[in-house]
Amino acid sequence: MADRTDVSLMSTDCRMPGIRGPKLAAISTVRWPSLRVVLVTGYHNMQVPVFPMVWKPFDQRTIEKVFNNDKG
Repeated sequence: MADRTDVSLMSTDCRMPGIRGPKLAAISTVRWPSLRVVLVTGYHNMQVPVFPMVWKPFDQRTIEKVFNNDKG
């Protein structure tokens, strides 16, 4: 993303090897404060972090709803 100025939204899974989605989101939004983030998970018992989260399976309408409720 450092070489791209047109990235405004990041979608990342919560559980990934190496770095977890919430940590990646936190690091990225410090570096790019205007970046919007949505976390994705298939684990329905996860606590909702600071960032918007959607649970798998989801569709475009779900993502739109998340960002209509989060104007940050």
